[in-house]
Parts: sequence; structure tokens; C-alpha cells
Amino acid sequence: MMINRCWAMPNHKTFEIKPIKDLLNRFVKNRSVWIDPFANNSSIAKITNDINPKCKTKYHLDAYEFSKTIKGMFEGVLFDPPYSVHQTNQMYEGYGLRKQASIIMDEIAKKIKKGGYAISFGWNSNGFGKKRGFMIIEILLVAHGGSHNDTIIIVEKKVSTASPITSATPTLAEPKEFNMGDKVTPSASPKDASHPSHHPNIKLNSQVLLQARQ
Repeated sequence: MMINRCWAMPNHKTFEIKPIKDLLNRFVKNRSVWIDPFANNSSIAKITNDINPKCKTKYHLDAYEFSKTIKGMFEGVLFDPPYSVHQTNQMYEGYGLRKQASIIMDEIAKKIKKGGYAISFGWNSNGFGKKRGFMIIEILLVAHGGSHNDTIIIVEKKVSTASPITSATPTLAEPKEFNMGDKVTPSASPKDASHPSHHPNIKLNSQVLLQARQ
């Protein structure tokens, strides 16, 4: 894995930041087989989408609907959603994520061919991840100075099909049914365990107790 850090002026048009543009030029060779669900007005990928109808994109869908609509297998994806509510309101006219990014990634990951790429942009280095079949090959940190957050670019290569994500379903013991007249012996509580009449492993004979008292 290669990690680089550089400095560049901030720009809400992410792909116009020079070190980022240079990185994209290295990986995006055939634009016609790349997709961009949050393209704004970028045309680096050929198959573009943005929910804002003012943007010059092929589709104007919610990113999740876009990810389900597109057909076929692709060379790569540029994944650059708004990074925060503030950025959504200030830079993108209030057009932001309508669904969790994770479920959009789930759909897109299925449509990137093995050997293809996912290039993610944001303020964290999560990317698409191993569970979706991707391996990080390069990280670029672009500092912007002052109080600006770094822009973090994660380049991942599709190395396998996504692993099924399964979670154990908790099970509860079946409730025991009791009939009227059944004898139920409560378990001893810790504070009573020292007293013989409450110890679960000691059976007392009432006749012996009577003799002891006499």
C-alpha cells in the first residue's frame, strides 16, 4: 500500500484539485466504463449521476436508485458524496445523501468487475472495504491548511466477490410449561447459598431436623 500526503488549495469541485486530478489521470483510462453517482458537473466518468437537476449529468436520481438502475459491469467508480450536512447546504444547494452511503456501496460493489477500482473521497479512510471484495492499494492525504479537514482519497482494487455478511440471530430458550400441582424449587440466591435449607445440592430430611431440635 502506498501512502502520500501533499498540500493543495481547497475546492468543493474535488476533481479539480491538482494532486487529485493527477491521481485520477493515472487510474481512469477508459472513461466509458467508469461510473460516478455524485458527479456534480464532473465528466471524468462517462456514466454520471447527480440528484441536482441543474447538474450536467446523464442521470438525476437519488444515488441509491442510480446504483440499482445501472446495468452491466464497470471498470471503476468515483465515490465522492457530500462529506457533511454543512457541505451539502453550502456547496450543493441542499442536495445530499438520501440513503446511507453503505447501502449505496453495497449495490455498486456488485457492479465493479474483478480487477476494477473504487476511488473514494471523504474525511475518513473507510472506503468500500474487504467485505465488499476490495483491497486498499493507495491512500492520498490532501491537506488544505488552516482549519480545513484533509481530503482523504482511498484507491481500492476489486480482488474478489463480496463476502456474505451474516449476523447471528439470538435465540431464546423455550419457556417451560408447568401444570398445576408441579413442585417448583427456586434456585438459591447468592446471599442464601451458605444456609443449608437454600443450598441447591443439599436435601434435608424433615425427620432429622425434628430430632436435632429435640
